[in-house]
Amino acid sequence: MDKAGHNTRRLTIEAMRINRYLALANQGSRRSCEDLIRAGRVQVDGETTTDLSCRVGSDSVVRVDGKIVYPDKQTIVYALNKPVRVLSSEADPQGRPLAIDYVRPLYSGHLFSIGRLDFLSSGLLLFTNDGDLAQRLMRPEAGIDRVYTVETAAPVPDEMLEQFTRGVVVEGIRYRCREYRRHAARRVSVILQEGKNREIRRVFAHFRIKVHRIYRVRYCSVSLGSLPEGEARPLTDEEVRRLQVLANRKAQRQKPKPQEKHLSPEKPSRMKTARQVIVRRKKIVHKSSSPGSAPRSSGRKSSRTGTPSQGGKTRYRRKDASHGSRD
Repeated sequence: MDKAGHNTRRLTIEAMRINRYLALANQGSRRSCEDLIRAGRVQVDGETTTDLSCRVGSDSVVRVDGKIVYPDKQTIVYALNKPVRVLSSEADPQGRPLAIDYVRPLYSGHLFSIGRLDFLSSGLLLFTNDGDLAQRLMRPEAGIDRVYTVETAAPVPDEMLEQFTRGVVVEGIRYRCREYRRHAARRVSVILQEGKNREIRRVFAHFRIKVHRIYRVRYCSVSLGSLPEGEARPLTDEEVRRLQVLANRKAQRQKPKPQEKHLSPEKPSRMKTARQVIVRRKKIVHKSSSPGSAPRSSGRKSSRTGTPSQGGKTRYRRKDASHGSRD
């Protein structure tokens, strides 16, 4: 590992598409790497390629603008205590301060932000060099916990928090928190799992409660702790491993379950359906037959005689009167 945080050992990797290879090599996001390929700035084994479907592996030599690049397989994650009035974006035309600038002194390669915090919110914000890990942790379907502490100008009623847990529709968008905890009359913590834009501010404004401060104290398994405002730290190997385990576990839960082979009650088998059709036909024939018509003989003697009753069903009566009658 060099001073910039790059892995200096070339590791064995599986074959992958060229844009992912470049993204792992800290050349930008996959989309920006596709722009590099289209511009003819990427060479594979000495030949310029503009094919986005090109696949490369450990034996390939990939250059960008003539410089050999290779993926950094070690996943690095940084935790930042973002101050207020700082953007989570990678760039700003207005020149406002960026959260990524607080992490630049620690890592010179390309970093992906895991989630966002709005301009007026503060607290924990994660950055990583692994774009796939960032995507898995940000998907709403993953159900990753995001814990925020909210300080308000007026007391927060319990009815409002209970309704927030059940779901609140604001301007056609449904917002819902998984859980809440009260610290004081004007200070509560809420746990979100979707991370919609300005979700807490919109819900509290819907109930006409003014928000003084919002700061995130936990994202997934990483807590803010005592990290000072405006400072960043690298996560330990155990913290990174825990993030990867939770991200993979959530991704596996998102996969659709294969259809079971056994038949459900709503879809009976063909054999059962055929038997039902035969029974219906027999009933129809029995109903349409006249009362005076002689029944068809099957050629076998029976100890019971049948007489048709209402609904097309047949009631049976024993010949021996000593046993009584069912009629």
